Amino acid sequence: MVKGIIFDFDGTLVDTEEVAYQAVKQYLRDTYQVTYTRRDYQKSIGSADGVFYQHLEKSLGKPVDVEAIEACFTQAQKTKYPEVPLREGIAEVIQYGKKNQLKLAIVSNSRKAELMHFFAHHQELMSVFDLIITRDDVKEGKPAPEGYQKCLAQLALSEEEVIALEDSPTGVTAALSAGLKVLAYPNAFTAGMVFPEEAMVVAAADLAARRFI
Repeated sequence: MVKGIIFDFDGTLVDTEEVAYQAVKQYLRDTYQVTYTRRDYQKSIGSADGVFYQHLEKSLGKPVDVEAIEACFTQAQKTKYPEVPLREGIAEVIQYGKKNQLKLAIVSNSRKAELMHFFAHHQELMSVFDLIITRDDVKEGKPAPEGYQKCLAQLALSEEEVIALEDSPTGVTAALSAGLKVLAYPNAFTAGMVFPEEAMVVAAADLAARRFI
């Protein structure tokens, strides 16, 4: 019996990937005069910051100014996140969870400060979650399962009682490694990527109709 649902944040709960991509694309064009493609960005979706910068430097063939890019991201988050919508079907899942007294949580590879650029403007939505685990709370980010394991422990739920919702193979791998049933909900950046076969790939209509329960 399902007693809890754990959401990834970026690209799953809310459509933030486009904001991040446009920010780094603009920075690289202005600073290095290079074109940063969606395929380039796709290589590190769902990964921790260190992996993202490794991919970026490999793509450019040179070191990058991490602090400058972080400042670029932060500015984009401050200005764009307040208006970023929930992804289609997510509101229905949340409503179903609250109606049926399920535990709702978030496990994210982003820092808490990054999530707060969104939740500071959506405090009512934030209040529906029983627990939020961010990159600040773990030693290893996804694809390591630590965030999910910590979340399960604090919710006092077993792996069999929880469904995880992720948009990237990296996130799916983390949840599967923690023993959870996983729904892969691809977005515009991750559609077409290869997901672990143990995950169930779903569309917005599946979520809205709650076909996974």
